[in-house]
Amino acid sequence: VRSMLLPEVNGPILPSDWLFLPLISLYNKTTGAGTQWATESPLPLDLVNVVTRNLQWVLLLETWRPQILQGIPIAAKLARLMCVFLTGSDLFLEGPVHCYTAALLSLYCQSKAFESLNLDAPLPGLASFHDLYISLLEQFESVSFGDPLFGVFVLLPLQRHFSSQLKMAVFGEHMNTLRALGVPFQQVCLTMDAGKQITQPLYR
Repeated sequence: VRSMLLPEVNGPILPSDWLFLPLISLYNKTTGAGTQWATESPLPLDLVNVVTRNLQWVLLLETWRPQILQGIPIAAKLARLMCVFLTGSDLFLEGPVHCYTAALLSLYCQSKAFESLNLDAPLPGLASFHDLYISLLEQFESVSFGDPLFGVFVLLPLQRHFSSQLKMAVFGEHMNTLRALGVPFQQVCLTMDAGKQITQPLYR
């Protein structure tokens, strides 16, 4: 009888970032071959609704039940949010998607959360943050339309206490990104932390 049963489950059934799975799944479909709607404009309404509800749910938990997501590194959360810009060519321009993405970014850039941001540490489900950032830069150059929120995601990894490879990606390989950046100064917050000056992008 025992041979007919499934093996005992020793670990969690779902990954720790299961709340982002709808967004990650759509991103994987977009980057896969033979996906017709990945290049369609406008995107199908059901796709927009899936992403909107996903971001809405994450924002709800981050606001009311933050302890549920405490086990996910801030860098991993930001990497998942970057999928919004990499899924299709204009998904991030949809009003609700843009609004919820900006609200989550604002939460993740608050002082307490921002202090724990480490873009050099290995992230679950991501082979390399640098490779993801390169994809983000290429997408920004192609379809950003000078969007300020998209621009903040580009600026965020360029702070001096992060890897120099991320800075070289912009100032060496993707200088066209600088021409398309249009982030108003009001949406960039300069803070002092532990005696060292850092530039903390904060979308307001």
